[in-house]
Amino acid sequence: MVSPLWWCAASLASITLCECCLTFSDGGFDAHARYAVAVSSLCPIIAVFGAKRPQDSGWKFIVGSLWFVLILPALQSSLFGFSGSLELHWAWRYFLLLLVVAGWSNYVLTRFWFASCGVVLVQLMLMAHYIPGVGMFLSESNANDRQVVAVAMVVAAVTAVIVIWQSKRHESTGLDGLWKDFRDMFGTVWALRIMERANETSKLQGWSKTLMWSGFESAEADAINQRPTESETLKMEQTMRTLLRRFVSPEWIARRLRRESGD
Repeated sequence: MVSPLWWCAASLASITLCECCLTFSDGGFDAHARYAVAVSSLCPIIAVFGAKRPQDSGWKFIVGSLWFVLILPALQSSLFGFSGSLELHWAWRYFLLLLVVAGWSNYVLTRFWFASCGVVLVQLMLMAHYIPGVGMFLSESNANDRQVVAVAMVVAAVTAVIVIWQSKRHESTGLDGLWKDFRDMFGTVWALRIMERANETSKLQGWSKTLMWSGFESAEADAINQRPTESETLKMEQTMRTLLRRFVSPEWIARRLRRESGD
């Protein structure tokens, strides 16, 4: 998750720097500059979608290329001297909306749903006049105020993630704790993929547990409270280590599995 964190920091820094610089501008290309930094807020979630090793190294260039493609309308308009407001084709607007929804849906089912909703509100504020159905509710004259509020909301969302992570990280232990931490960190897309792979192994090896959204659960109603055997638990742990090794370090996994013994 190093790359998404760097993209997040770069986006927040660029938005803040842009607003500081625009206080001394003549206003001709303010809309272009604000659009260019606003779409950078879409990069962190796209970076999460490529967080699996070893393709995470090449994925950085894909995210950078996407950002460059997104700012092309602003670059073209600036190069040809079209100052004032920036107009986008309707297809471009819906593409931005799709990216916003993708980021929100990836975390809305995790314990970071509140922070996810806050980030979406920030993105809608930053790109209000380029997202279908949003611009009609906001005036372009208060764009500067919206940017300041958006930056404050980003900081609040990041703070919320840190507080929630620290306060709830010890609620689940063992395999369930490992699974929930991974699910909440990497989001729905990767969590569903790991669930699919884990349950394929469960079916082949005849485990008494299957991996559900809330953790490992018994498939049969009469075995809900039945604990898996020690041999089965070791197999489940090894499977999860194998599936998660391309996302997190062995130490990250070991720390969460040790919670079960209270270490």
